Amino acid sequence: MAAAYAMPLLAITVALFWLQRRIIARRGYVALTGKGGERRLIRLGRWRWPLLAWCLFVTSLSFFLPMVVVLQAAFAKAWGRGFSLDNLTLRNVSFVLFDQRATQTAAWHTFVYGGAAAIIALAVALAIAYVAHRRLVPFSSALTYVAMAPFVIPGIVLAIGFYAAYTRRPLVLYGTAWILILAFATRFLPIAYANSDAAIRSINPELEDAVRILGGSRALALRRVVTPLLQRGLAGAFILVFIPANHRHPGALGAAVRQERRGQLRDPRLHRARPRHRHRDPGDDRLPARRPRLHAAAFERERGGVSKLVLRDLTCRFGAFTAVDRATLALTRGEFVSLLGPSGCGKTTTLRMIAGFLDPSEGTIELDGRTISAPGRSLPPEKRGMSMIFQSYAIWPNMTVAQNVGFGLEVRRLPGAQIRDKVERILDVVRMRHLRDRYPAELSGGQQQRVALARAIVVQPDVLLLDEPLSNLDANLREEMRYEIRRLHDEFHITTVYVTHDQAEAMVTSDRIAVMNAGRIEQVDEPRALYARPRTRFVAGFIGRTNFLDAEVRGDDLAFDGFAIPRARFAEGAALAGRVTFSLRPQSVHLHRQPPPAPEHAALLPGRVVQRAYLGEHWDYAVRPKDGALLLRVTARPHEVFEVDESVWLELDARQMAPIAD
Repeated sequence: MAAAYAMPLLAITVALFWLQRRIIARRGYVALTGKGGERRLIRLGRWRWPLLAWCLFVTSLSFFLPMVVVLQAAFAKAWGRGFSLDNLTLRNVSFVLFDQRATQTAAWHTFVYGGAAAIIALAVALAIAYVAHRRLVPFSSALTYVAMAPFVIPGIVLAIGFYAAYTRRPLVLYGTAWILILAFATRFLPIAYANSDAAIRSINPELEDAVRILGGSRALALRRVVTPLLQRGLAGAFILVFIPANHRHPGALGAAVRQERRGQLRDPRLHRARPRHRHRDPGDDRLPARRPRLHAAAFERERGGVSKLVLRDLTCRFGAFTAVDRATLALTRGEFVSLLGPSGCGKTTTLRMIAGFLDPSEGTIELDGRTISAPGRSLPPEKRGMSMIFQSYAIWPNMTVAQNVGFGLEVRRLPGAQIRDKVERILDVVRMRHLRDRYPAELSGGQQQRVALARAIVVQPDVLLLDEPLSNLDANLREEMRYEIRRLHDEFHITTVYVTHDQAEAMVTSDRIAVMNAGRIEQVDEPRALYARPRTRFVAGFIGRTNFLDAEVRGDDLAFDGFAIPRARFAEGAALAGRVTFSLRPQSVHLHRQPPPAPEHAALLPGRVVQRAYLGEHWDYAVRPKDGALLLRVTARPHEVFEVDESVWLELDARQMAPIAD
């Protein structure tokens, strides 16, 4: 009957809980000023002191006065005589703590039950929070509802459920201490989950990815990185669960004490002064497999040199959205290739597929001619023999510089002396030996970047992956680190894939650059060729600045807006037909006050300066040809000064005009 009465109440609370989750789902909140952490003072004027006095008065009545009365009663010889020194005694406390066995037993049970409930609730909550945030199982977000359900379900409903479930076989717990522990663990699971959720959110997943890409398992990442970083958060969560659990226990413990006197408690282990904890088996920490994996033994790396990497028609979809669309790319041994493109073009997604953190929807990835990634079956990151430098660096804050750098060598089980030798040598290479005992919080951004480089290189990976590693540095330090990365590559000759949206980084560091747009690779070429001979309008506009000139082939000439140039002057003039679009870099246009001698491969046309800007290293001019509406951007040396509205002659070199596809 009680269960039947509980059903409408349960239905209403579950419906309200679902509605609340729907309202706040996928929404974030900030202060109205747009700065979430900003503090604003409310000016109360002359009402400030009266309101403060009122707050203190209410606090005194609700907390301080009751506490003073309780303290007086605890140490008073006789209740009701008021406070006086001759009315104070320690006999009351001594009797409760040392003379009354029932009180001692109740206190012991309170701490045991509260501690056990807190540990169970915290373990379950932490597991749910980790699995939900790392999305290790399908429908992992539904676990959040499970963790928060005890918070919204009325206590009477939970009590009826526990009574109905644990008074019959196969698990009869009614009348034992375990039903109390499970009840309190369940009731306070939401408190443990809220704190565990906040602690897990504070840990960047890249810290775990950094362990796995160096060859460590997820369990190793949990043990060496996640757990040490969670210690303070877990301690706080334990206290927040333990305190309210103890508040709820006394009434229940009174029943437990009475049961103990009648000899009705069934678990004798709870009477021991120091309960013995069962140790877990070595495999208990293993997380459920997320997907089928290729057999690692079939992909043992050859140690004869650095590997060749091939992407074949690689595609990655997230629902209906295609992040990477049939990308094909091949890297030779020791080559440095950059994936360059705007935000959202699929660069990092491609890199994470290479690392093994994402499965491709279509296509394959090959290392040394062996498939390491395919739809539904991928070699895990720890078995690929790669290293990765993350955008956040992913330097483990609980380890020193030397411990960070040597971690990958420890995973490979090298002798201690060899690890120390390799760490010292690589720290010399990156000029960080004198900081070997510092923690990451004591390093600058550039120093942290060098630690990440040393950690990635010291394990001698087959492939080195870098995900926008310089984006968090200031301009001067970025320029310095570009050359540092190239220097290290020239020294170690590791096959490298570098992701960036910065054209200067890609031009300085790369042997070749693959320009990506909307998930597709538009062009792969050497930096100089990519700049001088772009093949598409996007590549021409993204790599540096350019002028787009539309023309039409008319007999032996190409007709532009207001002028024409003979086809013979173009490098590929014979192949041009119909309407053609050219890319002309501002550096390829020259300005003159007087018409120079007619050049062999260039065209001369009069024009007028419309705008100008002095940028220190050069002048930036906007010049309009005399006949036509075309506006050309021109870059000139600092001493080549022209005034606005001044008449000039433009010299256009046809050999530097690259035909592009729209």
